[in-house]
Amino acid sequence: MGEHLVHVEMVLSTLENKWVANRKKCGFGQTGIKYLSHTISDKGVEMDSEKVKAVMKWGRPKTVKGLRGFWGFVRDYRKIVKSLTELLKKGEFLWNEKIEEAWQSLKQAITTAPVLSVPEFQQPFQIECDA
Repeated sequence: MGEHLVHVEMVLSTLENKWVANRKKCGFGQTGIKYLSHTISDKGVEMDSEKVKAVMKWGRPKTVKGLRGFWGFVRDYRKIVKSLTELLKKGEFLWNEKIEEAWQSLKQAITTAPVLSVPEFQQPFQIECDA
């Protein structure tokens, strides 16, 4: 906690006389915060439990657009969605048992921590973006 207070002091002294912080958007001494549908805490980054419930209730997509709208970043993503990518090809949108299994696996992977993790800054890591 002491290190956190030092960081808070550094941020506030930087803001002093130059910038303004919105009090409604500030919180101090918290053990976790919600950000972009995730909870960030000392345990790591987890999906918001309400979002997990919504994902698990998400119905089967009926179109290519509906399927694409569901995908996210998950471990072994390419393996899980291999069957689902077949639905993206032109032609009839046919759902079968293999695709249903992939769909349920994707939902499980999206809602199971860790989906995201904080980088280990002591270790080298690579950032890739799709911009």
